[in-house]
Parts: sequence; structure tokens; C-alpha cells
Amino acid sequence: MESAFKLAYEALEAQEVPVGCIFVHNNEIIASGRNTVNETHNATRHAELNCIDQCICNSRTLHYVCSCFIRLRY
Repeated sequence: MESAFKLAYEALEAQEVPVGCIFVHNNEIIASGRNTVNETHNATRHAELNCIDQCICNSRTLHYVCSCFIRLRY
């Protein structure tokens, strides 16, 4: 959860909505992301979708059962 909190803080520092997200499988972070909507000028670049994209790019198989942790910082 601390990693998601740090990502949310990074988003806040980048003038984004402060949301961070991590996917965890077997107690290992397999993907992480934060909001990049303003940076990319793309309304779909929420933390969760960035995390999903990273998971897809880094994995040969998508048969994970994982936990998703999302943190919002204000």
C-alpha cells in the first residue's frame, strides 16, 4: 500500500488527481501506475488503466489472480 501512496504523491506533484495503483501477485508488485490524464491529454489515463497496460506489457500470460490496491491522496 505504501507504494500506491507514493505513486499518488507523484501524481499530485505532477498536477494530476492524486491516485496511485499497484497490482500484487504472490506478495510481489507486478504492475504500478498513477494518473497521467493531464500529462498525456488523454482522459482514459487513470492510474488503474496505466497499471493494467503495464501488466499486459510485462507479462507473457494474463492468467494472474492478483489484488489491486488504489490510494487517493488529498
